[in-house]
Amino acid sequence: MNYIELLFTTIFQEDYQQDLLMNALAEAGCDTFEELDFGFKAYMPSASFNKEKLDNQLEPFHQLLTFSYEVNLIPQKNWNEVWESNFNPIQIKDQIWVRATFHEPKPDFLFEIVIDPKMAFGTGHHQTTAMMLDFMLDIVFTGKKVLDMGCGTGILAILAAQKGATEVTAIDYDPVCCESTTENAGLNHVDNIKVLCGSKEAIPEAAFDIILANINRN
Repeated sequence: MNYIELLFTTIFQEDYQQDLLMNALAEAGCDTFEELDFGFKAYMPSASFNKEKLDNQLEPFHQLLTFSYEVNLIPQKNWNEVWESNFNPIQIKDQIWVRATFHEPKPDFLFEIVIDPKMAFGTGHHQTTAMMLDFMLDIVFTGKKVLDMGCGTGILAILAAQKGATEVTAIDYDPVCCESTTENAGLNHVDNIKVLCGSKEAIPEAAFDIILANINRN
């Protein structure tokens, strides 16, 4: 899958301004962000990019701050090579430790999740992923059947399994993400995650106790 990189140049006067702009970009299809000293980078699948539509969604923000952006096409690549150079482990509330295979383990954390993103996104660095992991800490998963819609690297499905879910169904439309989820489940020694490739038509006709969906509304 090819990606579009949107390089935003601006100086935010308040933190909330960046959050509002990133939220608008997430609604437009961006699924990963990288903060910079002079702005940030946003990424979306090239198939989702529509410059006219994006400009219309960003129009209200020109009244709040001055910014510009440039568009770059990023061909499909091995994202593991990219992340390995700048991917730092993260922790959520001193309970979850998310790391790659090349990082030292932290056995003192209640939950440790090993993620090798390769060409899929979802490491916990994105704000919505971190919020989902945080939110999941307060949910009882023991004995539950769980659906993770738009699983990416499988990070949410893995945490659900670690927290005692009996069955986890993980679905993504991107075959690379499905492969990544399968491999990451193996890295974390969870064997009750069923990975399906597709969109809403792939959802089994079954009842789920908990549905996780860290996806764009469009």
